[in-house]
Amino acid sequence: MSSSPKSPKSSPNMDRLLIEFSGYGLMRIPTDPDPTDDPRGVSGYSFAFGDEPDLDRVIRLQPEWDEKTDGKSYIRTYAPQPIGVTVTKAESHRPGLDPISIPELVGLPVNWEDGPKLENRNLILTLPGQEPISPFRMRIGYPDKQFIFRSSPVDPNKPVYQAPPDNLARMAAYGMYNEPDTIGRATGMWDAYARAVHRRTLLQTDLHKLKSQPDTPENQAKIAVIEGRLWQLQIGIDDPSNRRIRNCTMVERFNFMMKGGNDTKETFGPKILNGFLQTGAEADWNIAFWIGAWDPDTLSAYFQGTLEIPYLQGGIQPP
Repeated sequence: MSSSPKSPKSSPNMDRLLIEFSGYGLMRIPTDPDPTDDPRGVSGYSFAFGDEPDLDRVIRLQPEWDEKTDGKSYIRTYAPQPIGVTVTKAESHRPGLDPISIPELVGLPVNWEDGPKLENRNLILTLPGQEPISPFRMRIGYPDKQFIFRSSPVDPNKPVYQAPPDNLARMAAYGMYNEPDTIGRATGMWDAYARAVHRRTLLQTDLHKLKSQPDTPENQAKIAVIEGRLWQLQIGIDDPSNRRIRNCTMVERFNFMMKGGNDTKETFGPKILNGFLQTGAEADWNIAFWIGAWDPDTLSAYFQGTLEIPYLQGGIQPP
């Protein structure tokens, strides 16, 4: 990145790039009261069944390749499709001018890299709904054709479990809320109970077909997974107040600054649109997003948010 005029931390007159993103991702996480590192699930309401990979807590915004699962992230049947968070809108905002659309960014994949996880560790670090995501390394674009990347550590000098409370709080979620309207408008899922009943019917049909087929080890493994899922769905169907149903309309909200300067070890000033736009390494970026529509059966969730990036003078010009 070439030398540039000073980039103030915050200024109402700075040019800004606003990027909206949304989509489904995967979260194979154990749930309380299971220990944070429980690999299969025992007493919570999320489980790994049969020959499924362990619950590893990793938030996957993309169905990336994974050697442990024969080349792709494990996705249960009837998970929402497609899996993958992408840019849905991108605009340049300049004081006194109408926003300028940037269609070149729309559709690009959004990813949090290097195994990000929600970190409260069974109330040891934070309360539920107030945990940070660590590591937080955000890329928009492709590794071989990078558009935007920034790493924002909870603490640049310590692992997350040794981070001071103020550092944890800076990037923490600020609560979990029951927002069925938010979930319904974003995903089209208005009735978690009806979805569970319909899912049970689909899985029962699959189970019947499998049991009529040869009794192979592969089919036995598939039957074990389906029977486990049906067992968990039935608990929610029998009691709609159970977390298996109730938490499907919960939203966990985040809003924090991805700091520039010394707090981010790897900040790149991407060039967008043939160099018309360059970001400043010293400027803070603001990200606001929510995670919701958690489905403990498919171990998936919906992600929606906005990234706001101040950029240097001489940015995108109006046509």
